[in-house]
Amino acid sequence: MGKGIRHTKKGRINEKQNVSGTAGCGHSPGGQDSGSWKTLHVNASVVVFPVQVIVLLSVFLLSVEFVLRIPDVRRRLPVPILGTGNFNFDVTWEYFQRTRNRYGHIDCVLLGSSMMKHAVEPGLFEKRFGEKSGHNITCFNFGVSGMNFPDIDFCKSMAEKSHPLLLVSEVTPLMLYEEFQKEQKVALISKSPWGRFQSGEFSLKGWLLAHSLLFRYFMKSILWIQSPEQYNRLKIILRNMKTNGFLMRSHGAITGNKKKYKRVTLRKILASKTGNTQMLDSVLDVFSRGAPAVFLEMPLKGKTGPAFRGKDKKFSTARRLLRKTIEKRKKLLFSPGEQIDFGKDCWLGNNHLNPKGAEKFTVVFADQLADKVASEKINWRGAGE
Repeated sequence: MGKGIRHTKKGRINEKQNVSGTAGCGHSPGGQDSGSWKTLHVNASVVVFPVQVIVLLSVFLLSVEFVLRIPDVRRRLPVPILGTGNFNFDVTWEYFQRTRNRYGHIDCVLLGSSMMKHAVEPGLFEKRFGEKSGHNITCFNFGVSGMNFPDIDFCKSMAEKSHPLLLVSEVTPLMLYEEFQKEQKVALISKSPWGRFQSGEFSLKGWLLAHSLLFRYFMKSILWIQSPEQYNRLKIILRNMKTNGFLMRSHGAITGNKKKYKRVTLRKILASKTGNTQMLDSVLDVFSRGAPAVFLEMPLKGKTGPAFRGKDKKFSTARRLLRKTIEKRKKLLFSPGEQIDFGKDCWLGNNHLNPKGAEKFTVVFADQLADKVASEKINWRGAGE
């Protein structure tokens, strides 16, 4: 028995040694490896930390986006870009948004190309029209330098987001000239990612440009790094444009790529065939829908100047056809240039007024429009009063 007992004790001692040895090897009593628990803990930390960073970064970016969208803050910040390929439009659209946010509405929107951009000063127009008509209004110049005909419908639809009482569309006898029509075939703004998104075509970039000011500022910083020449062009446009959309001075090409956006000369346009009303008819069709619209004839310098009084027979014929076509569609046409004697000091070029010329043009147009409102030729609801 003693031997058996000793054997049992020895066995127990060996068993304890085995147990302690097993524990020393890192095995838990349940048979699980504690090292695996450490590995799982480390792996969990590797996953949790990046998630925490992403969450914190997202909260930070959303907070910045929220601050950027506060109207009083946005109005004081530099202008971002939309990446449309037309800096003039990018700046105009941002000022349009800021004006709408500030006043809650824009009663009168002026639409057209650089001719309109230089021709009507909204601040002066508001004051003069208010004095003559008794209506307090908010006006914005949505003219876009370098805008081609295919983008007119798009720009009109964007302008109508402010629910205007009246749209004023630029027209010119140049629309009836063959060379002018050839030049106006390429859409630029509406075919950009932002433009396509506004038209219902989804893309991530388009969505970000439409909904994130922060992303638009990021795009501007990329432009500054990659294309200093174009960035400088943008700065010139910003210096020359008022927050109401009026362009005080010329800024050359709409981007740094001068070859791509080279325009045909006025002399070449006037030397081409005339008489085709297709473009004019299309413009009239565009403005026959939606908000009420009137048409404003743009002035030209030299032989084809404000009244020209038969000095240029072909141009006079084109102008008569322009008026006849608009009258046939029962639309109102204003031609303030007929009543103004523009001197040489009123022009930036052959078809762009400088601020002095724009002041004369704006005052006469405001008076003419006020007269039509007084005679009830225009049903002005006066929402801005």
